[in-house]
Amino acid sequence: MCRTFISAIASLLLVVTAQGQTLQLNTIYRFYRPDTADHLYSNAPAAESPVVSWAYNSEGPAFSVASQPAPGLIPLYRFFKPTGGHYYDINPRGGARFNASLEGVMGYIWPEPQPGLQPLFAWYQPQIDRHFYTLDPKGELAPYAGYQPAGILGYVVPGQR
Repeated sequence: MCRTFISAIASLLLVVTAQGQTLQLNTIYRFYRPDTADHLYSNAPAAESPVVSWAYNSEGPAFSVASQPAPGLIPLYRFFKPTGGHYYDINPRGGARFNASLEGVMGYIWPEPQPGLQPLFAWYQPQIDRHFYTLDPKGELAPYAGYQPAGILGYVVPGQR
């Protein structure tokens, strides 16, 4: 049985696995752009650029991911769709079905449940072609906006929401 222990040390977030790995974590922050209904997830606490700062409202820390690859972890990719929304997947070619451009790796997540981790739930709203990601299995307010459950991407360290 694998156990995962999480601790904050001098504002550096670390996770220690039962295999003795010490992994540095990056906090992922959630932003929302009301005019396009796009949720942007970023490892920058303030939006990534002045344009993003102007267009997106910060919703605070969402969750944390490992900052470097390690055995037993998988990459979490961020894509940008021509319709203006962001999409996240564990498949580097996952954005192809939405004609989305790969923006890069957000960090590394666990493919299987581990103690101390929570599932990262994906939701999709087909009428507006938007995606939403949350640790809340009920999707926060997503079902009320027409979003449908789209599965679990992987497992992450819970944030300070």
